[in-house]
Amino acid sequence: MNNFLIALPSGIGDAIQSLVGLFIIDSYYKEATKIALVEPNIINLLSKQFPKIKFVSNRSFNFFEHKQQHDVLIDFNGLPWLRAKLHLHKFNKIITHTCFIDSAIMDGADCIYVNGTAVKNSIFFDANGYEPKPAWTLYVKMAMLAVPDDDACELPFTTQPYLTNKKLRKRRSNCSGRSVIGIFPGGASKDKHWPISKYLILIESFIRTGFEVRVFIGKKELCYMKHFSRKGCGVVFNKRIDKLIELNAELDFAISNDTGLMHIIGALGIGLLGIFLDTTPQSWFTYNGNNQGYITKKYSNCRRYQTSSSVFDVFRYAKFLSQRSITSRVRNKQFKKLGRNITIRS
Repeated sequence: MNNFLIALPSGIGDAIQSLVGLFIIDSYYKEATKIALVEPNIINLLSKQFPKIKFVSNRSFNFFEHKQQHDVLIDFNGLPWLRAKLHLHKFNKIITHTCFIDSAIMDGADCIYVNGTAVKNSIFFDANGYEPKPAWTLYVKMAMLAVPDDDACELPFTTQPYLTNKKLRKRRSNCSGRSVIGIFPGGASKDKHWPISKYLILIESFIRTGFEVRVFIGKKELCYMKHFSRKGCGVVFNKRIDKLIELNAELDFAISNDTGLMHIIGALGIGLLGIFLDTTPQSWFTYNGNNQGYITKKYSNCRRYQTSSSVFDVFRYAKFLSQRSITSRVRNKQFKKLGRNITIRS
């Protein structure tokens, strides 16, 4: 197989989760032609990480209207609206995780539907109807189907960070001064938002403890800018994704709602505490685990930190995790005492 078309998910967080599958294809088929359809706002970010893959906007009129022949379509996206645009393109094999396949692109193709033993209308639950599986395992399974069985076990699969940043590596080796915590209170869905009032109390606690705090906000949180500023923290507004990566590289630790930026932070390997209110952290937490954890309100069988998502719990767990992250890199005596008497329930 020498020609791959790979459709990445539309959401930023989902796209970052799918990078583990993209990494497998890129590692095994080093010389093959690989085109990845992706949201235009993260093309610059991903093209720097995967220089051998051509990234194309999933809204590109010229690409969809130009007839092409591909050996394989790996449909990480799974959305009918994207596949409907591919009616002029032809494929020998299609690997997807949704039942609906447009007949125009299915013509002459060997179609493999990856069913993660789905029940309850979800691909992330096992046959017993519980035990959510991490989302990235689906993308691994799909990518493995494009690799010959005899070679699949030889792939350099790892859960280490797939996003890298030179500035981040430099900071980790030459860090000094107060440690920086990033706060990400936004996100597309209001159901995922921890209350701004709780974030304000949390920020005040961190500043009083000796951390430098930076808050990253979008248009929906613009009305709260003056409240964040009064707390004495820095406010970063509405930056491009690739610019945010540079700013994230300066962070020692981050606290975030379940957003696309949370997944980017996790993929960079930065210390992280995710706050999950309406989504399942066992499925949607980042695939890195070092100095990272999550707090959840809805689900009681979490393997990490079970809590009612109170400000006290978030502050306690974040301080513990950030202490581990900071002391492992910075060896700053000021932070070695943090978390000494904190007990983590798991």
